Amino acid sequence: MNNYPATVDEILSDDYQFKKGTVTALKLFKKQRTYKYPTEVRLAGMRLLVVRICKVHGIQPPKVLARNIDGSFSGSSSYSFAKHEIVMQGKLSIITLLHELAHCIYGASETQAVRWSVNLFRQVYPEQYANLTHQGHCLVRQ
Repeated sequence: MNNYPATVDEILSDDYQFKKGTVTALKLFKKQRTYKYPTEVRLAGMRLLVVRICKVHGIQPPKVLARNIDGSFSGSSSYSFAKHEIVMQGKLSIITLLHELAHCIYGASETQAVRWSVNLFRQVYPEQYANLTHQGHCLVRQ
């Protein structure tokens, strides 16, 4: 059972509460505008974001690896509890990174991970969120 929500709409919340410092960490990442740079620079920015959010939550940050970054769908990305690592695949998606980080921080179910990652992204990146299309529990570029 994958226990993903059927739609993005069912997990949206205008008053979702994040641990203090989480939103600030993502805002700092946003200011870096790493999306404009090559993969290695973008990945370094994502790793720093993971360190900052994990510090807020008082946990050891996982390794963040990238495999087969070819611009395709990031849905094969994953978090391994055994290895304590996030593996980004397909593309370097901030929403996907946040989703996998939610599993690391909370041991979250798929629904909880989607709820945390999408609501956090929507709060910090409202303009980008508005340009995404809902496809089931995923957000995709139009």
